[in-house]
Amino acid sequence: MIRYDELKEIAKKVRADLTEKEIIDPSNPKVRKKPRDDEKAALIYMQAVNRLKKYPPKITPSNRIRLPYFK
Repeated sequence: MIRYDELKEIAKKVRADLTEKEIIDPSNPKVRKKPRDDEKAALIYMQAVNRLKKYPPKITPSNRIRLPYFK
């Protein structure tokens, strides 16, 4: 059985190797390669809209936008 610490070290080495071979770009965030189907995309959109309705953004006295669902 592999412990988490060992797996973490192996992942670091593999990532460094893939970066060296220019297979992955560490400055680029993770990008979804498999496209979502329309039904799943619509569901995710509806969840986001419902979250905004339940937790509307607010402007603080210092003119910052507070998104309460991130707290």
